[in-house]
Amino acid sequence: MVTAVLVSHDGARWLPDALAGLLGQERPVQYAMGADTGSADASAQLVTDALGADRVLHLARRTGFGQAVEEAGRMAPVLTPDDLPYLKRPELPHGEPVQWLWLLHDDCAPEPDALAQLLRVVENEYELGRDDVAVVGPKLRGWYDRRQLLEVGVSIAHSGRRWTGLDRREQDQGQHDHVRPVLSVST
Repeated sequence: MVTAVLVSHDGARWLPDALAGLLGQERPVQYAMGADTGSADASAQLVTDALGADRVLHLARRTGFGQAVEEAGRMAPVLTPDDLPYLKRPELPHGEPVQWLWLLHDDCAPEPDALAQLLRVVENEYELGRDDVAVVGPKLRGWYDRRQLLEVGVSIAHSGRRWTGLDRREQDQGQHDHVRPVLSVST
């Protein structure tokens, strides 16, 4: 079960692409929430128009991303197997659904298969016996130059410094398409 949380803050310029990406997923989310942090532009209205007034929180301008996610997560319903009929089909396992949060900024533009790919990684890790997966993240590319890699996860170098594994202005040629453990991913 996936609940998407889209946090907006003066992002009207990018929100149409972010909302289209969220709502156009091949594997849709079960629930989507928006949290606008006091935008001075049309962000709050764009998110409300797309998700519905009952699914958008209007928070103070000083609200940070983490606090906005926490508030939206608190407001989102917890769905049970009764709410998800696909769990009752005989070819799928029964039981409580695994709850995932998909965190999105107002300036992201997920590809139509982004969520399916992220969940596929989790399923593959589970099949390999690695059931301790807590966070997965995609590679991030530039807004204006979609070939430029911005992040593929963050680790720590032997010197103790933050290490992204990317060269400056590195272009995406599929070289980071494999799954690898990292310490963190971008929100």
